[in-house]
Amino acid sequence: MRLLRIGAVVLCLFSVVLVPAQAVAVNVALNKTVTGSGALSGTLSNIVNGVFLPEGTIWNSSSTVSWNGLTPYMTIDLGGTFTINSLIVQADNNDTYQVSYFNPGTQTWAVAWSVPAPMTYAGIETRGAVNGVAGQTDPYVLSTPITASMLQVSATSGDNMYAVSQVQAFGTVLPEPSATLLLVSTGLGAMLVRRNRKTA
Repeated sequence: MRLLRIGAVVLCLFSVVLVPAQAVAVNVALNKTVTGSGALSGTLSNIVNGVFLPEGTIWNSSSTVSWNGLTPYMTIDLGGTFTINSLIVQADNNDTYQVSYFNPGTQTWAVAWSVPAPMTYAGIETRGAVNGVAGQTDPYVLSTPITASMLQVSATSGDNMYAVSQVQAFGTVLPEPSATLLLVSTGLGAMLVRRNRKTA
């Protein structure tokens, strides 16, 4: 009987430690370091601050990063390696953009999403939801999740006057079990084992 009780306590402890909590999708680009290449105007950190501008905001406002030509680009260092499932880009309405990613396993850059130009609004427009539908803050789900440590945003076509105001990348993170719950379970287990020793 004593062994049965000890086994039950051990099983409870393992279930607390080993059963993962539900996965949570988070914006892994939020407040990460952004660097630029080429002649960019504006504050680079604005594109990862988590704040969407109102649809139709002027393309070269103080809250956007703007540029001319196809050469400039911005790189977001994610500060680690993440599996990314979906993206949102808010940018000038009449241009197309590209989000590329760096896979540290293969040491290569590849295209994650060719961002369309829906042209529903004049000015800044959000590309999210299925097929990049304009004005949606639901993320665009990638056909295949990507593994990335960096993202790169560039323009691919348009009127030669480009701007980006927000980039969000959603990955799935498994939170660790609650330390409090683990401590309580361990304490209860120890008390039961000690009680069983005294009564044996």
